[in-house]
Amino acid sequence: EVERLAPDAVARSVRMRMRRLAPEAASVARAVAILGDGADHGHVAALAGVGRQAAAQAAATLVRADLLRHEPPLRFVHPVIRNAVYDSVPALEREQEHARAAAVLATAGAPPAQVAAQVLFAPPESVEGAVAALRAAARRAATEGGLESAATYLQRALEEPLDDQERGELLLELAAAEFALGKPIVVERHREAVAVLRDPRRRGDAYLELARAQ
Repeated sequence: EVERLAPDAVARSVRMRMRRLAPEAASVARAVAILGDGADHGHVAALAGVGRQAAAQAAATLVRADLLRHEPPLRFVHPVIRNAVYDSVPALEREQEHARAAAVLATAGAPPAQVAAQVLFAPPESVEGAVAALRAAARRAATEGGLESAATYLQRALEEPLDDQERGELLLELAAAEFALGKPIVVERHREAVAVLRDPRRRGDAYLELARAQ
């Protein structure tokens, strides 16, 4: 009961403090919640729609309000605080903010994994270059042993508009990650890839992988 009530009490306290903040400070708090702890000051300012100087002043206000830590980088004093600020943003608005965050990060040349992390929570068709970022992040994750992450990125990429060839290629990449994870859905992925691939050579590869998976 204590574990349940404590976050609720904190959330109420955070909402009260947020209502007392100037609009710029509230926007910066939401931007940090969307981008995550350790977010770059420039990215936060861009997402909040304020200048860097105004963002710095807003961050100082949030420190005084016991929402952000005193020392850099930008981060909340506790994950419960971050969750309370994040949850204060309406769900549909959150999705759009994640889409905007992905665009901000992509424009700034952030690593694909950072962009992809935002795309995961953005609506389909809301981020330009979403598939490329997700595939790049998946490849990086796979090379570093993060096969679950790679599979998550690729599954999200399949929600975007794709032509048959690109969908087939994505399915093969996803099947490779899921095969390594021992997931039985691999066979279904290969069958779908065979059905949509138009390139004869790649379709042959898919047939071969299907035979191995069965």
